Amino acid sequence: MRNMTGINNQKGLAMIVALLVLIALTLIVLSGSRNTTMQLRMASNMQSRVEALETSQAGLDYGFYLGQTTLRPTDNLICSQYHPDANCTSRIIDLPAPLDDSAAGPSNLLIEKTGGGYEEGTSISLGKKNYFRVESTFDNTANGQGRTKLVSGIKILEFTPE
Repeated sequence: MRNMTGINNQKGLAMIVALLVLIALTLIVLSGSRNTTMQLRMASNMQSRVEALETSQAGLDYGFYLGQTTLRPTDNLICSQYHPDANCTSRIIDLPAPLDDSAAGPSNLLIEKTGGGYEEGTSISLGKKNYFRVESTFDNTANGQGRTKLVSGIKILEFTPE
């Protein structure tokens, strides 16, 4: 009869062990869920940064295109239509549709003349050189996404025939 009393005393132990295992499994699942959510946020932030960088790079490429096709040596300051710079009164340009997408965030382009003149004693001394700074900005922080600003330079040569 001794065995019967030992078994009767252990009836609730199985339930306590099962509850402890269930709590441990629940904590493991919650931890995995939290890690998955964090990875999803990190991937979304990375995608936002890459999109902002690519949009700024497209604006910079468009600035280089303007430099090769329509930029005049007399242009001192060229801005996109919604550029926040108050000094942008020289020449206003419209950005192409993929860059001027207000739903994705504002893109801005600024082309500023930084110098020029003749370079003596070189093979290009027959021409005048003009330096321009091209600045492309994409800012979508209002929608909780990325912002980038890229700056580069262009040198345009005007050759004068002898």
